[in-house]
Order: sequence, then C-alpha cells, then structure tokens
Amino acid sequence: SLAVCKPRRIAAWLYVGETSDGVGHRMSHVLGALALAHKHGLGFGGLIRGYGKPVSEQGVDFHRLLDGVFGPGAAKELMFRSDEYKPRELDYFNTKVHQPFAIQFADDVAFESRVHEVQPGYHVSVRGVGLHRSGSSLVGYFPDDFQATLGEHLGERPLAFAPGKLAVAIHVRR
Repeated sequence: SLAVCKPRRIAAWLYVGETSDGVGHRMSHVLGALALAHKHGLGFGGLIRGYGKPVSEQGVDFHRLLDGVFGPGAAKELMFRSDEYKPRELDYFNTKVHQPFAIQFADDVAFESRVHEVQPGYHVSVRGVGLHRSGSSLVGYFPDDFQATLGEHLGERPLAFAPGKLAVAIHVRR
C-alpha cells in the first residue's frame, strides 16, 4: 500500500535480496530497487531477508530506518522471509513469506536485458541492484515524479537534527 511501491504499467512485482552491509548501503540498495521497478513500470514487492540483521554493526535498526523514510509500518510491509536462508533471530519468523518467483535475475543488468520477459502477475527477484554498474545515467531512474513520491513521507517531517533521533544522509558517489 506504499505509494512508492505501486506498479505503473505492468501489474508485476520486483523483489530484491537484502544485503548484509551497513544501513547506508542497504538503503541505497532499496532505493535502487525502487527506481529499477519504477523505470520499468513494475511494483516494488519488497526485500527478501538474508544475512542482514535488523540492527547493523553500527547499532542502527534498519527496520526503524525503513519506517522513518517510508512511513510507519513500512518495514513490516517491505520485509519478506526467504526459503533459502534460515536465521535464528526470533523476529525472522514473524516475517511474511513472499510469493513464488516466476523469474530470478542475478542483478539489475540481467533484469534490464530480459525485462521483456516479465508478464503481468509475475513476481520476480533481482538478487543485487547496483545501478552505478549499468553504465547508464541515473537520471532516467529517478524522474521528478518518482522523486516526489519517494520523498512524500520525509517531506511531512520537520528537518531537525537532534541527538537520539533518526538522521538520514545519502552519500552520492560520482
């Protein structure tokens, strides 16, 4: 039900594997997957939990970060359990199971070369998203309408940095 996740042209859903990196890289991965889905008119189904724990090595709760960026309940809506990975964390078993995948892609490059195979009703998995690898400009992935939808929840929040409060910064690599 998150506006940023809704399909535009094809009633199909793209899921991405969660990384085990720090929360900055994880959020970059989510934003890249959302942009990839948006560019091709698909909905974003969510993250398939992997080895990443909800609280990172830096002590940041990634689920809380998702809720902070996309709105209350976003983490619960976006996180799915994997049949391949069986962690021991109790919260994992409270995570819903994703739909079966019609196609699984190794990365965004493979997805974009075969996106024509995605049909309405499909649930597809892209293991890794690194849009910077694809060689094309990121401008086409983040058009103005998508940026506006992406920032809806953040735009409702006052811009104030305070100790103990959620703070988000995005590092742009050139």
